[in-house]
Parts: sequence; C-alpha cells; structure tokens
Amino acid sequence: MKSLSFLIILLLISLWLFIPKSISAAQCLATKPDHAPDLFQIDINKGSATLYFTPVNNAVTNYTIVYGLSRGDERWGISFPYGVYHGVINYTVNHLSPNTRYYFRVRADNGCRQGFWSDTLSARTNWHFKMYTRVK
Repeated sequence: MKSLSFLIILLLISLWLFIPKSISAAQCLATKPDHAPDLFQIDINKGSATLYFTPVNNAVTNYTIVYGLSRGDERWGISFPYGVYHGVINYTVNHLSPNTRYYFRVRADNGCRQGFWSDTLSARTNWHFKMYTRVK
C-alpha cells in the first residue's frame, strides 16, 4: 500500500514538472498598414455600387469593405485579396436594394493585422438602371 502511495505521489510530481507554467496567447507579427485607403467615389445604379479608393502600399494582403443603412452600421461586409498596387482600386458591391441609402467604408489589412478605416461615404440606389456618381 505504501508503494502505491509513493507511485501516485511520484506520478503527480512528474506531471507537475511537465505542465506549462504560463500560457501565452498567439501573437500577430504582421506589420499594420500605416494609413487608411481614401474612398473618394461611388458609381451607383439600381442594384450595385462601384467603390473607388486609393491603395495602401506599405503592408497589405487584402481589403475589407463594410456597409449598412446608417453611419457606423456594419451589417454587411466583404473582404477580398489585393496586394501592392499603384493606381486606383475599384470594387463592385452587388445585390443592393433599389431606392436605399447605403454607407460604405474600406480598410486595408495585412494578414492578421487590421488597418485603419477610410471616411464613410454614402450613396442612394435609384429605381432605374441609370448610373450616377457620388464624389467625396
């Protein structure tokens, strides 16, 4: 009986030695984009909006667009891969409701690191298939 108690104590001490003493969270080592894209134009019609913005070229793997029905509303979003680019980037958001005002923002991301949000720009879809442009 004494030998069984001794074995249990020895087992507990062995387990204690191999249990990590501190647990650390995973770290994101990616560089954060250093500024926000400039969302400066939206071409809009009955059911879609094409956003135009300047790229962020210091550290970027993708862009994220969020939009909703009021300023700060982020009920919908899309993220798409896009690396370093010299020129204006455009992206079309489809399946919008007609005669509805939408508020859009865009952000550059680099892997696990999120960048800064652009200013919010809004535009209203129309009932017709006519296109119009909203400029900042």
